[in-house]
Amino acid sequence: MARKKPEPSEVSLTIRASELHQLLGRVVPFADSGDTLPILKAVHVTGHGDYIVAAATDRYTLGVSRLHTPCDRSLDVMIPVVAAKKILSLFKATRTDDPDVALTFTRETVTVTGGSVFAELLAAAPVFVFRLEVGKYPQIGQLLTPEASDSAQPIHLNPTLLARFQKCVGRGEPITMRDTGRQVLVDIGEDFRGAIMQMHSDEKERPDWALLTDLSPADEAVA
Repeated sequence: MARKKPEPSEVSLTIRASELHQLLGRVVPFADSGDTLPILKAVHVTGHGDYIVAAATDRYTLGVSRLHTPCDRSLDVMIPVVAAKKILSLFKATRTDDPDVALTFTRETVTVTGGSVFAELLAAAPVFVFRLEVGKYPQIGQLLTPEASDSAQPIHLNPTLLARFQKCVGRGEPITMRDTGRQVLVDIGEDFRGAIMQMHSDEKERPDWALLTDLSPADEAVA
């Protein structure tokens, strides 16, 4: 029986500032802002060999983002959302500058360095260290996979148009959507109905999001 390889004490990767925002910035809004489950006030980050995945949820909504960049499969950490927001505020891309950002993860901390603006001002890239959340992140992959059914067809909506309906929502009112084929009917409470036309979109092969979020990197390597 082959011995399991020991996990490295740290995992390091370097990405662009724009890629950092693509990875963390997309999911930070989905992290919990309350005090019920402290573990949900963090972004779950895992490595999968050819890409890195970030996930967050507040139990009502959830978001998962992946970035194609080599990353050790042993990476499995939780960045407190406060730290994630701070990192995003420190490292930003502009039209003329998209600096490298180096992240080094241990079991307890993430060390972040880089940014050409900082280097020009300080004559050296500064180093920021943030503590990581400790615990086990809940499995959320089953919420991202539709039931195996021929009727589970995708719909494509313009997010800018969809946001208009937010202004119509009263306190505690749900938004109910029904796909009619060409347009999606939107009911809010008992006294409002609207519609939004679907967008045309070429279907692309989607990753197995349940696999990315619920299967540990070590198990994935075996599978």
